[in-house]
Amino acid sequence: MPKLPKVWLITSATSPLGYSVALRALQDGDFVALGCRRDEVAADLGFALQALRDSDGDGDGDADMSDTPNPSDKRLTQQISLSRLHTAFPSHTIIVELDTRLIPLCQSSLSQTVAAFGRVDVMLVCSTKMYVGCIEEIPLQSVVAQFEAATFGPINVVRAALPVLRRQRSGHVLVVTGVTGGMGTPALGVRCAADYAVEGFCDALAYEVAPFGVRVSVVQPPIEVNVLSNPLTIFPEHPSYKKKPIATNNNGKTHTPVTFMRNLISTMHPATTIPPSSPPPPPPNTIPVPTHHNPPAFLPALTPILVETVHIITSIAGLDDPPGRIVVGNENAEQVKERLKAVSEELEDFLEVSVSVDAKGPLLYHTSSGAGLKVE
Repeated sequence: MPKLPKVWLITSATSPLGYSVALRALQDGDFVALGCRRDEVAADLGFALQALRDSDGDGDGDADMSDTPNPSDKRLTQQISLSRLHTAFPSHTIIVELDTRLIPLCQSSLSQTVAAFGRVDVMLVCSTKMYVGCIEEIPLQSVVAQFEAATFGPINVVRAALPVLRRQRSGHVLVVTGVTGGMGTPALGVRCAADYAVEGFCDALAYEVAPFGVRVSVVQPPIEVNVLSNPLTIFPEHPSYKKKPIATNNNGKTHTPVTFMRNLISTMHPATTIPPSSPPPPPPNTIPVPTHHNPPAFLPALTPILVETVHIITSIAGLDDPPGRIVVGNENAEQVKERLKAVSEELEDFLEVSVSVDAKGPLLYHTSSGAGLKVE
């Protein structure tokens, strides 16, 4: 029996990961609702119109933006463009305005998807911002912004989808987090906090919606995927975190873990320049000036990094019994195993202390009269 095509709603189809998954799903014959913010739609249409004008001007036809469907158009794998993707797959795509921070847009995107395709089989929550810096370097408003992007946004769109999925008695929610959802990572503390929160949300949700035939999965790609496919905001390094070297790299140079992670991010993201720490720290209660970096829209440079994650997502999407959590890549899996091993060893080391509270002596409990605690 041939496999039925799936209907996807991708919350950020303009991100390198979201776009790559959308293209793979369309090539497999699926239907995709391409979610993006209004400013992203405007920028994409502007790109398409400019390409059309350029084509008319030079007459070579290389930038033809005609309405003729062409799924084999090689430009689909070169540049992120939802308008071009829709032109290539006109009957299998719709573009919906979606900003996960705004609940009405979350609800309307679900309604438009169902109106166009009749159902939603897979919802992929796949993009978020990243704020880089140690905990005391990142101002509170940026901490809140990280949670809005990585926790509250996914919660908003998943909650909007639940009535649809329950009525269908089917559906698969895929939330992309990262290695930051499984272990603390220096310089990415606020992202870790946000990912831990949304993973806890997904774990609880999986139990709640299982009776309705709805499945929930968390996908943890390597850190390279999150660094290169999401907007980055990097805060200046505080000089205090360079005073006591702790970690040593292969070159024999010593760095604190925060500095080590900053340098790692800078090597993964060529456009990233780490702000120098030589200037004196800003006065108390002032906001440090961060640097901002957007992911590249040129896909060939990212394809080798994204291919594993795209394969995992498209392989497990819509399975009857998908994993509740899956890590991408051997290195990522080894890190998770080391983390679980450390947790298990720590539990054994302090097991006697943990079980010692199971005392056989008097127990305190609340009285029914509300008079306080009573000894039994």
